Amino acid sequence: MLNPYIIYPIISAFLTAIIGILQKKGIQGEKFSLRRLLKSKRWWFGYFLGLPIAYFSALALNNLDVSIIVPVSNLSIPLLIIFSNISLGEKINKHEAIGIILLIISTIMLGVA
Repeated sequence: MLNPYIIYPIISAFLTAIIGILQKKGIQGEKFSLRRLLKSKRWWFGYFLGLPIAYFSALALNNLDVSIIVPVSNLSIPLLIIFSNISLGEKINKHEAIGIILLIISTIMLGVA
């Protein structure tokens, strides 16, 4: 049976991917400047989403092995690629698609082992 605390690194992975999208949308389009960055509500919202990630990570670390938490948390990489394709229109090539599939399969295998 799966440990119910496995949901915390999964939530962290989703939030981490969402942060990347929000922060990119927050500074996308015009010439980059620190002033523009600090005025971007999307960027700040993405920044503050890091707080729940720290909380969920602490809960997971207290109740799961690190050998489970880190691979599951690293699902944020394929999630970010998929989300960037959907919301930003970034292309996924064949090699990236294979990598995404392998990362997801390997994470599942580590999680149930």
